[in-house]
Amino acid sequence: MREAYHEELASIGEALVDMANRVGSALGRATSALLDADLQLADSVISTHSKVEDLQRDLDDRAVAVLARQQPVATDLRV
Repeated sequence: MREAYHEELASIGEALVDMANRVGSALGRATSALLDADLQLADSVISTHSKVEDLQRDLDDRAVAVLARQQPVATDLRV
């Protein structure tokens, strides 16, 4: 049973890294848009924001579901 918990936790961690990479890329593109006064690039960054929000909501839901299903013990929560 703990194996399933750790696998799901690892999957959530990977998705979180993916989301962080997307945010980092968007931040770089937003900075370029601001410095270059590139309205088209700024619009592109804004349009991708909803995808990041969807990922964040999905990760929140998955994390809560894992906590509810697995009822982690103190050691698991420290991880």
